[in-house]
This record gives sequence, structure tokens and C-alpha cells, in this order.
Amino acid sequence: MSNRTKFSIILPFVILILIIITAQNPLLANTASIGSGTDTNTNWGVAPVNISFRSLRTQTVYTVTELNNAEITDQNVITALAYYVTDAPAYALPDFRIRMRHTSNIDGSEHIEGPYQEVYYNSYYMPTAGGWDTIELITPFVWNGVDNILVDTAFGYLWTTTASGRQRIYTQTNGMRYAGSSFGDQTNETTNLVVNYKPQIQITYYPLILPPPQNLTAIPGSMVVYLNWEEPEMDNGAGELQLMGYNIYRDQTLINPTLFSGTAYQDYDVLNDETYEYYVTAIYTVGESDPSNVVEVIPQPLPVPQNLTAHSEFGEIMLEWELPDYGGGGDRDRNLVLLGYNIYRNCVQINPELIPDTGYTDTDVTVGTTYLYFVTAVYTIDESFYSNPVQIAALGAPYNLSVAVSPENTGSVTGDTGEILAGQSVTLEAIPGAGYDLINWTYTSVPGRSTRE
Repeated sequence: MSNRTKFSIILPFVILILIIITAQNPLLANTASIGSGTDTNTNWGVAPVNISFRSLRTQTVYTVTELNNAEITDQNVITALAYYVTDAPAYALPDFRIRMRHTSNIDGSEHIEGPYQEVYYNSYYMPTAGGWDTIELITPFVWNGVDNILVDTAFGYLWTTTASGRQRIYTQTNGMRYAGSSFGDQTNETTNLVVNYKPQIQITYYPLILPPPQNLTAIPGSMVVYLNWEEPEMDNGAGELQLMGYNIYRDQTLINPTLFSGTAYQDYDVLNDETYEYYVTAIYTVGESDPSNVVEVIPQPLPVPQNLTAHSEFGEIMLEWELPDYGGGGDRDRNLVLLGYNIYRNCVQINPELIPDTGYTDTDVTVGTTYLYFVTAVYTIDESFYSNPVQIAALGAPYNLSVAVSPENTGSVTGDTGEILAGQSVTLEAIPGAGYDLINWTYTSVPGRSTRE
């Protein structure tokens, strides 16, 4: 097989490995060590990997000063821990676990209670001797960049034991607390003894990037801006990030008086035809994220129904109007969704449900009474201002009017007006050429009154 053939076969595997490494490590990790020297515990000296007891729990505090001196600063995501193991224990450690938490304690002078975050568990952990034995955390630990860190290790009850398991340590007064026993599981027992050294530790970490809110949008209304966004994408390897809420900024100024918990916000402290910029941040227990995308918006009135008209007969009032005029209002109007209309009579809404069409008949009226109407458009974000108002009196049913005029001489003059609506007037004239003078007859019918001329 030629070298070229070998290379063509190996190359895809190399690429595959690189892809896997890249996918598992989206950010280039850093490593830093705390403690130096070559000192180790003895075979009978307690340490996280030592089995001189059948069960052992340890607590070690690594201070912010030690972390900073190792160039671990600011907020970071810790993804792995390693102990420098010089001699492996004779047996694997059953139910080995690592728990961590932030603490204000500076050493092992007292037991540190929970709550803890369990970052690693292995039913049978066998340390590897000869250097740093790296333990990839199952759940990364987010360091807040301010507090000290507690590393709490424990393993369950061994069926037997022999004094073995050595690792590098460094001198520190009240450096490590422990609870050890050959008669019971110490995993959750209170640590009650202390030694004046700490295990050297290597920390793998990368800078914490707190995920910001996604896809912020802004829709302007009249004297209001409607903001919507999506939750942060939490798949960043940051482990147990706890989202507390959001902050909303207008023109670089925080506008929510308290932490906001939803993903939709209405800002009413704005003026029409003014330009505003908004962004949103996510607030976690460990800090505030970078801003979301920035949006710019100009509040404007929502389009209103056009050209409202009214007509009345048969004791009803019929309303008609035209669709709102969007008028090329930019992104806001293109994103508006019209749900329907509301009808107002004498400033009181009279439709129990939204009206989907551009017409409405009001049957709850009294003939002879005058009413004022206007219509509003209802959108997904809000209700528009009202249309042009119309005022109209409710009219009754139409009727046919027939009039006969009998002068003293022979013949008659008759007239049929056809449909005449109540409240309207009609004028009848004598038939021309009948030999009579012109006769004008006016009959006016309104409720409670009839007049003739």
C-alpha cells in the first residue's frame, strides 16, 4: 500500500476526530494548577484517593486568592479537576463523588454545610498514577469569580482496605477536613478532623459566557412599545446556570424597576414619533449576560377603520366602514395582525365579540332617539383609536301615503307618494290640466305630530 493511499485512508479519521473534539469543546479550555512541590501524603495519610479508611469524606477550600494567583479570574466554567496521583490505591473507590459550592470560608477549620452541587459521580473510580489524573465533570461548575470554592470528595464503603493511595499535597494550616471510618459510609457524615495540608489540584476551565436573550423584536403602538424576545440558548456547557429574569434597557437606561420574569414587555413611558432603542439582558445567579440584539422603534398610532357611515330604517341602524389605511407604515404595519372590530354606541362598547366584517346592524335602538357611533380596529398587540364618529336618529318602518283631494266642482286630484319613511316630508301637486289651480299639499309625519299645509 502506498503512502498516498495510507494518507487518504487516515485523513477522514483525523477529520472525524477533530470534529468530535470541536463539538465537545466549543471554547478552547484553559488549565491552571494550585499548589506546588513534590510532597505527598503517606500511605496512612488521608487524601481524596487514599484508602487507609474504608470510607472517607474530605473538604478542601481553594480561596479566590489562590485562584487569582493561578490566573483564574472573573467568572469561569470549571469542566474538569485533576489530582496529581503518585501511587494509585489498591482498590477502586466505590461510589466516588465530588461536590462543590461557593463559600466564604477560607480553610478547613470548620465543616461546611450544603447545599452542594454534585459535579461528578463514578460507581467505581480507579485513579491513574504517574501524573495529573483528570476527572471530567459530569456537570460543570460555574464559578462566580468572587467567592472561595469548596471541593468536597467522598467514597462509599469498601469491602476491605489497605493503606494506599498517594497524591501531591502542599502545606496549609487547617488545609483539609475529613471524616473517615472503617465501620460505615462517611459520604454524608460531618467532617470532624483536620490536617495541615491540601491536595494539589489542577482546574480545567473556560471563561463564562452567559447566554443573552434571543431575537428581540419591537412593535410600536400609540404611546407604547411592545417588546418580545426568546429565552437564552442554554446549551453552552455552562452546567447548572439558573436564570433569574431579565432587565430591559431603553436608550442605554434600565427601565424595569424590578427583575422581569416574562418574555414580553410593554413600555408606556414613550412619546409618538420619537425614536427609541431597546435591548434586553438575562440575569443569572452568577451575573448579567451581554445584551440581546438592539432594536430601534418609533411609536405611532395604530391604523383606524375608515369612512364610517350609518343608515336607519325599520327600527334598526346599519353601520358600514372601510378597512384601516396602513399607509405604508413600515415594519410595524407589515407585522400587524387585524383580529376584528369593536363597535361603540354613545362611547359604550356594544358588541360582545369581535366583529370580523366591515358592517354591523344595531337592533337595540329606540325609534326617534339619536345615537353617536364610532368603530375601533383590534390587533394582536392592542386596540386602535376610534374612527370618525357618526350621529344618526333611529327611524321606523316605511309606509305608503295616498292622498285624495275633492274640490267643490267635479273631479278629484289624487297622489301616491310611494314609500315614505317616518320623519320624512312629501309634497303633492294637483294634476296639471285638470281645470284647477295648483294645489300644494305637504304632510309631515313625525312621532306625536302631524301637520298639513
